[in-house]
Amino acid sequence: MKKRKIITFLKYSLDDPHSGGGEITLENTIRGLAGKSHEVYVIVGGKDETLKKTPNVTVHQTPAYKNLRPIDFFSAARWLKKTAEIKPEIIHSFYAESFLANLYGRLKGIPVVQEIHYADLHPYTLKEVLEYPKKLSGFLWAVHLRIAKLGAKSADIIITPSKYMKDKMIGKWGIKPGKIEVIPVGVNEDVFTIKKSKKEWDSFRILFVGRLVREKGLDLLLQSINKVSETHTNLFLTIVGEGPLRREYEKLAKELGINEKMSFVGWTSRENILGYFEVSDVLVVPSLAENFPRITLEGMGAGLPVIAASVGGIPEQITDGVDGILIEPASPGKLAFALNELILKKEKMSRLRNNARVTASRYSIEESIIRLEGVYHKLLHNPGIKLVK
Repeated sequence: MKKRKIITFLKYSLDDPHSGGGEITLENTIRGLAGKSHEVYVIVGGKDETLKKTPNVTVHQTPAYKNLRPIDFFSAARWLKKTAEIKPEIIHSFYAESFLANLYGRLKGIPVVQEIHYADLHPYTLKEVLEYPKKLSGFLWAVHLRIAKLGAKSADIIITPSKYMKDKMIGKWGIKPGKIEVIPVGVNEDVFTIKKSKKEWDSFRILFVGRLVREKGLDLLLQSINKVSETHTNLFLTIVGEGPLRREYEKLAKELGINEKMSFVGWTSRENILGYFEVSDVLVVPSLAENFPRITLEGMGAGLPVIAASVGGIPEQITDGVDGILIEPASPGKLAFALNELILKKEKMSRLRNNARVTASRYSIEESIIRLEGVYHKLLHNPGIKLVK
């Protein structure tokens, strides 16, 4: 397609401990579009030296993003100002803070694409807020979701990586099905180059990668490790990630008596994460809520059998017993059973590992960019349409 002038917004650079799968997805999108010679303007809260060195990418650095609930209105205002200055042909948004830029695009007739990568849209209704365990937190998140909905309603099309979230937006936000595009995230090719560097079966190494927050379910994994270690003493858990609950989880590990069978690595670089993929036997994703987690596909691409809770869009990634194992969420017992089964069944481990690589290879960044360009083309060649009402 014709080369276009695109603006997007990035809360954190990849070397920021607060960055996660969403930031990786957005940076991949930026590089992919730039690689097709589109002119991409990125407004980033902080430094991002890697993007600055990328051809066809212009980086505008703003003060660091502040994680203020319900949103950082200062960043929203800065993003609006930069959008007005740059005058893009397309606005590609990713966060709720882009709602002002989206409204500007709607007023100026600039096509707006909004991505939604939330794990859930709960709590959203007043009833859900009142039933939420921490009512203040639930109320603030409900406000955030309403601002996010405003940004989405101001867009011409919404992109989300899973059918699960598409259904959520149809049900809770009243978005019409034909106005949401499902474009799964692509997998970075570097995971497919990973080779096992350790002697298999000399010990069983379990890997967790994620933010140390309640919805990622690390406490459930710790409880399951406690159960498994009663019969299998030669195992080790590596926890990669940082978050507000780290001390609580470290305390829980000591109380369970498994602190010597595990290591809290904290936040680390992507290069180091690839190293942990290389020396691990299984990746566990015990989340209570997810959309379409990148880490699941990356683990599969690295040849790791993945045990994951059957929540959100994860069942769209994994076929139970074929290329991974799906378990009931919030069930340490079911997770312990799945770990025991892999420890005992070498043949199943090998089969899952091989099938996982094949499944992950179907999710390419190139394909995601091609589909995204198709969305741009449709919007630019139908300037009168309003896809989201």
